[in-house]
Amino acid sequence: MVEEKREIMVEAMKTRKVLSKLKEKQLSQYKKEQQKAEEAAVDDIVTGHWNHTDSE
Repeated sequence: MVEEKREIMVEAMKTRKVLSKLKEKQLSQYKKEQQKAEEAAVDDIVTGHWNHTDSE
């Protein structure tokens, strides 16, 4: 009985650890995507600024 409970607890801990790592990976991927989008927006602003000043 105690051994069964221990096995259940160990499995639950493994599952929790796997889910935690997955969450970290997803957060990391989200941050990378946000960074790329931000860099693209800045590039667009800078490029638009230079194009605007060239036409004057």
